Amino acid sequence: PREYPLTPDTPGVEAHQCFGGPHPGVCLFVFCDGSVRPIDYAIDLILHHGLASRNDGAVLPANAIP
Repeated sequence: PREYPLTPDTPGVEAHQCFGGPHPGVCLFVFCDGSVRPIDYAIDLILHHGLASRNDGAVLPANAIP
């Protein structure tokens, strides 16, 4: 699978095909329930992939999101 890393905004640097934004230390994500949550840039990549996967049958506990 393709990697889409979390990358903070850096003035003067173009970043394509990655998640990121101007918020210090976090990237905002919209969840299926309509909530918006900040996700730390240091998130475990396996957890990040799990959050982005659908129909895989996995259940992540609510407290798993940093």
